[in-house]
Amino acid sequence: MSSNFLIPYRKKDKWGFYSSADKKIVIPCTYLNASVFADVPALNEELAIVEEDGLVGKIQFYVNKKGEKAIKLSHKYLWVTAYSNDKALCFAKVALKKFSGIKIGVIDEQGRYIAKCEFEDCALLTDGDREREKILPVNRNHKWGVVSSYGDRVFPFIFDHIHNYSEGFAVCIFGLKESLGASKRYNKGLIQIPEAACYGFIDKKGNIVNNKFFYKAAKSCSEGLAAVQKPMDKKADETGRWGFINTEFEDATAFVYEDAKSFSNGMAAVKHNEKWGFIDKNGIAVIDFKYEDVISFFKSLHEEDDNGLAAVKLNDQWGFIDKAGNEVIEFKYENTSGFYNGIAAVCINNKWGFINNKGQLIIPCKYDWIVEKQNKTNIFKYNPNARLDKDFTFSNGQLIKVCLNNKLGFIDVEGKEYWEN
Repeated sequence: MSSNFLIPYRKKDKWGFYSSADKKIVIPCTYLNASVFADVPALNEELAIVEEDGLVGKIQFYVNKKGEKAIKLSHKYLWVTAYSNDKALCFAKVALKKFSGIKIGVIDEQGRYIAKCEFEDCALLTDGDREREKILPVNRNHKWGVVSSYGDRVFPFIFDHIHNYSEGFAVCIFGLKESLGASKRYNKGLIQIPEAACYGFIDKKGNIVNNKFFYKAAKSCSEGLAAVQKPMDKKADETGRWGFINTEFEDATAFVYEDAKSFSNGMAAVKHNEKWGFIDKNGIAVIDFKYEDVISFFKSLHEEDDNGLAAVKLNDQWGFIDKAGNEVIEFKYENTSGFYNGIAAVCINNKWGFINNKGQLIIPCKYDWIVEKQNKTNIFKYNPNARLDKDFTFSNGQLIKVCLNNKLGFIDVEGKEYWEN
């Protein structure tokens, strides 16, 4: 931890910030909620999100390490999200409560609108081709389209959903006849309308880049490959099967799997004959198909921290394997988050704690649940039933939000608790 590391601290039902250096509360506990501080490279400082009562309900805003409002916001927002941790793409989602409902927009590091609060939802934006242009997938009137920060529409609102951009492409869902009408001319060609909704990919201009190949399901690109499920009109032995395509939308592996996860660390978890194993980018099995469930190998900030361990489920118990498939941590856990940055959340007797990459229990299993790090919208709303998949790790050291006896609070990786009941 840095010398000026501030930790969200709860006194009864109010939140402030505790200094790891001064060993005391340095920002008073006056807020309804508080997040961890996260780096905003474009501002060269760290910011946290706090929540307090406003005239018409709860509002959220950003504070710096002095406890001052850090960004001049044009409105009192219902919620705000943490800024993207990228110097080239600095933005945050914000929401306003209007007569027509909750509307979402996107702001830059100065609090200025990239896209006004006019949408029901939006996904991760990407850079456009024009100078300082941002391309944003958005939902309006229950349909998704892509808009430019210049204000001109890039693609009509005909999609049922658009996922976040990843490696230059975003997965889109479309194909319902009431969405597209009798036919839709696009990219100087005619899109044939399938009988049911299907999945495709769009580029940052909003163009459908694989309009000859649509899928029953698809997942985002990762390490140059995307997992897709073949539709019903393909040859019988591939119908409904999963495999991988490359960024040229060519088949990169055989389509023989019942399910597939994205690539990470050069391997992807796939399901074959009702069991999970791992393949490499050539489609060669590198870890046997024998597990009931898996959480993929994740990249850490320092790869040596996790020794390349993946969580796998066998005989209804979770344990851990290395990249060679060796079972290195005992199968005895009811649930787990998987490893990230050297620690993994594990559940025994319906209580959560943490182990290190040697399988040693470093924080006792006593917590009711571990709070997810991120939420697409209000970061202070939680789903205790969601599988964690590394969501407890934060950028400045490791702080974990937990629930104990129906109260929320933060602990560090040594198990120290930052709250007063």
